[in-house]
Amino acid sequence: MAAPLLRLAHFYILEKYWCNSTKKKMIKNIKRLFKQDKPKVWELTTENKDKIDDKIADFIIGQAEKALAYSLDVADKATNRAYAVIVLMIPLTSTAVGLLIKEASQDKRTRNVHKVELFEIITFLCLAALILLLTIVLPRLTMGNGRAPKDLAHDQMLQNDHSPERKLLLFKLNEIKNLQYKIAYNNRINGKRIFRFKLSLLIICIGFIGGAIMYAMLE
Repeated sequence: MAAPLLRLAHFYILEKYWCNSTKKKMIKNIKRLFKQDKPKVWELTTENKDKIDDKIADFIIGQAEKALAYSLDVADKATNRAYAVIVLMIPLTSTAVGLLIKEASQDKRTRNVHKVELFEIITFLCLAALILLLTIVLPRLTMGNGRAPKDLAHDQMLQNDHSPERKLLLFKLNEIKNLQYKIAYNNRINGKRIFRFKLSLLIICIGFIGGAIMYAMLE
């Protein structure tokens, strides 16, 4: 019973998914998963700008900074969890590779072909999960607090005929727009990183639970 299932799994994972037509689809989906799509730039309407005074602008900026800080906290948690699983996966992957080499290097008369196929699948899944986890921590790509002076002190904002109070309000309105962009960008990045983390956990569970069951059936 175990051998036909193992053959089928080996075919689908290590052979069918590497044929030319399927490989193109696979590469396309991987690119989509790792593509860093930039969010649309949000603009305050002219009517809303006229309704925002200095105190309202300060309140909006304060709340936006809290939302940005939360998105960075989510990013930190995803990174720390990915690091923790990577530390666990490195010895497990090394063990799977060692077992594969040990089983494959045996004499053809005593070699168990089904065990070799099983260890090939487990090794493949371990490496796939490890790569996914590494892409979560390197690079991180999130946007942090604050802006460089050159992004703030530019001629368009400083050389106009508005009063100092109006100039300051314009800076705040521009910062509201900037904070919204950072929040939307971080949320999108975090969503993809969390999805990759969940996918890596699913791959690990399938690899080790399924591998343990198949190995017990082969014994």
